[in-house]
Amino acid sequence: MHESSTKNRISAVSPLNEDSTDTTKSDNSLIEEVQRLKAEARRLEMQCELQNHETQEIQNKIEESWSVAKEEAAKCKAAKEVIQALTQRVSMLLKNDKLMDNNTNLTMPESQQDTVDILKAEWVERYEDGVYITLTTSPSGEKELKRMRFSRELFAKKDAERWWDENYAKVIHKYGIEGYKK
Repeated sequence: MHESSTKNRISAVSPLNEDSTDTTKSDNSLIEEVQRLKAEARRLEMQCELQNHETQEIQNKIEESWSVAKEEAAKCKAAKEVIQALTQRVSMLLKNDKLMDNNTNLTMPESQQDTVDILKAEWVERYEDGVYITLTTSPSGEKELKRMRFSRELFAKKDAERWWDENYAKVIHKYGIEGYKK
Protein backbone atom coordinates (compact mmCIF):
# COMPACT_ATOMS: atom_id res chain seq x y z
CA MET A 1 0.00 0.00 0.00
CA HIS A 2 2.86 2.17 0.43
CA GLU A 3 3.77 2.29 -3.22
CA SER A 4 0.35 3.04 -4.46
CA SER A 5 -0.20 5.81 -1.95
CA THR A 6 3.08 7.41 -3.00
CA LYS A 7 2.04 7.29 -6.63
CA ASN A 8 -1.28 8.85 -5.79
CA ARG A 9 0.43 11.61 -3.84
CA ILE A 10 2.88 12.34 -6.65
CA SER A 11 0.21 12.51 -9.29
CA ALA A 12 -1.99 14.67 -7.06
CA VAL A 13 0.80 17.00 -6.08
CA SER A 14 2.57 17.30 -9.39
CA PRO A 15 0.47 18.13 -12.40
CA LEU A 16 3.63 19.45 -14.11
CA ASN A 17 2.29 19.16 -17.56
CA GLU A 18 -0.67 21.46 -16.91
CA ASP A 19 1.40 24.08 -15.03
CA SER A 20 4.10 24.17 -17.66
CA THR A 21 1.53 24.71 -20.40
CA ASP A 22 -0.08 27.57 -18.45
CA THR A 23 3.35 29.06 -17.83
CA THR A 24 4.24 28.87 -21.50
CA LYS A 25 0.96 30.53 -22.48
CA SER A 26 1.51 33.24 -19.87
CA ASP A 27 5.11 33.75 -21.04
CA ASN A 28 3.98 34.02 -24.65
CA SER A 29 1.33 36.58 -23.70
CA LEU A 30 3.92 38.60 -21.81
CA ILE A 31 6.39 38.38 -24.69
CA GLU A 32 3.71 39.53 -27.14
CA GLU A 33 2.73 42.40 -24.82
CA VAL A 34 6.39 43.47 -24.48
CA GLN A 35 6.82 43.36 -28.28
CA ARG A 36 3.64 45.40 -28.75
CA LEU A 37 4.80 47.96 -26.18
CA LYS A 38 8.25 48.17 -27.82
CA ALA A 39 6.63 48.78 -31.21
CA GLU A 40 4.37 51.46 -29.67
CA ALA A 41 7.42 53.09 -28.02
CA ARG A 42 9.28 53.13 -31.38
CA ARG A 43 6.25 54.69 -33.07
CA LEU A 44 5.97 57.35 -30.37
CA GLU A 45 9.73 58.08 -30.59
CA MET A 46 9.45 58.56 -34.36
CA GLN A 47 6.40 60.80 -33.92
CA CYS A 48 8.26 62.83 -31.31
CA GLU A 49 11.32 63.19 -33.59
CA LEU A 50 9.07 64.33 -36.46
CA GLN A 51 7.37 66.90 -34.24
CA ASN A 52 10.76 68.11 -32.97
CA HIS A 53 11.92 68.53 -36.58
CA GLU A 54 8.75 70.46 -37.49
CA THR A 55 9.13 72.62 -34.39
CA GLN A 56 12.73 73.40 -35.33
CA GLU A 57 11.68 74.38 -38.88
CA ILE A 58 8.98 76.69 -37.51
CA GLN A 59 11.47 78.19 -35.04
CA ASN A 60 13.89 78.86 -37.93
CA LYS A 61 11.12 80.56 -39.93
CA ILE A 62 10.21 82.71 -36.92
CA GLU A 63 13.84 83.75 -36.46
CA GLU A 64 14.14 84.56 -40.17
CA SER A 65 10.92 86.62 -40.05
CA TRP A 66 12.17 88.55 -37.02
CA SER A 67 15.43 89.23 -38.80
CA VAL A 68 13.63 90.56 -41.89
CA ALA A 69 11.31 92.65 -39.70
CA LYS A 70 14.28 94.17 -37.86
CA GLU A 71 16.00 94.99 -41.17
CA GLU A 72 12.84 96.59 -42.57
CA ALA A 73 12.34 98.59 -39.37
CA ALA A 74 15.92 99.85 -39.59
CA LYS A 75 15.40 100.83 -43.24
CA CYS A 76 12.15 102.60 -42.36
CA LYS A 77 13.83 104.50 -39.54
CA ALA A 78 16.69 105.53 -41.83
CA ALA A 79 14.22 106.66 -44.51
CA LYS A 80 12.29 108.72 -41.95
CA GLU A 81 15.53 110.36 -40.85
CA VAL A 82 16.42 111.19 -44.46
CA ILE A 83 12.94 112.61 -45.08
CA GLN A 84 13.18 114.69 -41.93
CA ALA A 85 16.61 116.04 -42.93
CA LEU A 86 15.38 116.85 -46.45
CA THR A 87 12.28 118.53 -45.06
CA GLN A 88 14.44 120.70 -42.82
CA ARG A 89 16.69 121.53 -45.76
CA VAL A 90 13.73 122.48 -47.98
CA SER A 91 12.27 124.57 -45.19
CA MET A 92 15.58 126.38 -44.78
CA LEU A 93 15.85 126.97 -48.52
CA LEU A 94 12.32 128.31 -48.69
CA LYS A 95 12.99 130.66 -45.77
CA ASN A 96 16.16 131.86 -47.50
CA ASP A 97 14.21 132.38 -50.72
CA LYS A 98 11.55 134.47 -48.90
CA LEU A 99 14.27 136.49 -47.23
CA MET A 100 15.87 137.16 -50.59
CA ASP A 101 12.53 138.11 -52.15
CA ASN A 102 11.90 140.60 -49.33
CA ASN A 103 15.40 142.07 -49.39
CA THR A 104 16.32 143.29 -52.85
CA ASN A 105 19.95 143.86 -51.85
CA LEU A 106 20.54 140.11 -51.48
CA THR A 107 21.03 137.89 -54.46
CA MET A 108 20.63 134.17 -54.49
CA PRO A 109 23.67 132.13 -55.52
CA GLU A 110 23.05 130.29 -58.78
CA SER A 111 23.40 126.82 -57.21
CA GLN A 112 20.79 127.69 -54.58
CA GLN A 113 18.45 129.11 -57.25
CA ASP A 114 18.72 125.80 -59.13
CA THR A 115 17.75 123.96 -55.96
CA VAL A 116 14.75 126.23 -55.42
CA ASP A 117 13.67 125.74 -59.06
CA ILE A 118 13.81 121.97 -58.58
CA LEU A 119 11.73 122.26 -55.43
CA LYS A 120 8.90 123.96 -57.29
CA ALA A 121 6.48 121.07 -57.50
CA GLU A 122 4.41 120.64 -60.63
CA TRP A 123 1.46 118.35 -61.08
CA VAL A 124 -1.51 117.82 -63.35
CA GLU A 125 -5.04 117.36 -62.09
CA ARG A 126 -8.11 116.31 -64.02
CA TYR A 127 -10.75 118.94 -63.31
CA GLU A 128 -13.43 117.13 -65.28
CA ASP A 129 -13.62 114.99 -68.41
CA GLY A 130 -11.27 116.49 -70.97
CA VAL A 131 -10.09 119.38 -68.74
CA TYR A 132 -6.61 119.14 -67.22
CA ILE A 133 -4.97 121.76 -65.02
CA THR A 134 -1.22 121.97 -64.46
CA LEU A 135 -0.40 123.50 -61.08
CA THR A 136 2.91 124.40 -59.48
CA THR A 137 3.96 125.42 -56.02
CA SER A 138 5.98 128.56 -55.66
CA PRO A 139 8.96 128.65 -53.29
CA SER A 140 6.74 130.49 -50.83
CA GLY A 141 4.34 127.54 -50.90
CA GLU A 142 1.48 129.15 -52.85
CA LYS A 143 -0.28 127.33 -55.66
CA GLU A 144 0.16 128.71 -59.11
CA LEU A 145 -1.79 127.89 -62.26
CA LYS A 146 0.67 127.00 -64.97
CA ARG A 147 -1.52 125.73 -67.81
CA MET A 148 -5.01 124.56 -68.79
CA ARG A 149 -5.33 121.76 -71.31
CA PHE A 150 -8.46 120.59 -73.09
CA SER A 151 -8.97 117.29 -74.83
CA ARG A 152 -9.26 117.79 -78.58
CA GLU A 153 -11.69 114.89 -78.70
CA LEU A 154 -14.11 116.73 -76.42
CA PHE A 155 -13.38 120.41 -77.08
CA ALA A 156 -12.92 122.46 -80.21
CA LYS A 157 -10.84 125.62 -79.74
CA LYS A 158 -13.93 127.84 -79.38
CA ASP A 159 -15.52 125.35 -76.93
CA ALA A 160 -12.39 125.39 -74.75
CA GLU A 161 -12.32 129.21 -74.74
CA ARG A 162 -16.01 129.36 -73.82
CA TRP A 163 -15.50 126.75 -71.05
CA TRP A 164 -12.61 128.79 -69.61
CA ASP A 165 -14.64 132.01 -69.66
CA GLU A 166 -17.52 130.30 -67.86
CA ASN A 167 -15.47 128.34 -65.29
CA TYR A 168 -12.46 130.57 -64.62
CA ALA A 169 -13.70 131.78 -61.22
CA LYS A 170 -14.64 128.26 -60.08
CA VAL A 171 -11.17 126.92 -60.93
CA ILE A 172 -9.37 129.78 -59.19
CA HIS A 173 -11.56 129.38 -56.11
CA LYS A 174 -11.31 125.57 -55.99
CA TYR A 175 -7.51 125.54 -56.07
CA GLY A 176 -7.02 128.65 -53.96
CA ILE A 177 -4.99 130.42 -56.64
CA GLU A 178 -4.47 134.06 -55.85
CA GLY A 179 -3.32 136.81 -58.14
CA TYR A 180 -4.00 134.93 -61.37
CA LYS A 181 -5.22 137.00 -64.26
CA LYS A 182 -6.82 135.66 -67.43
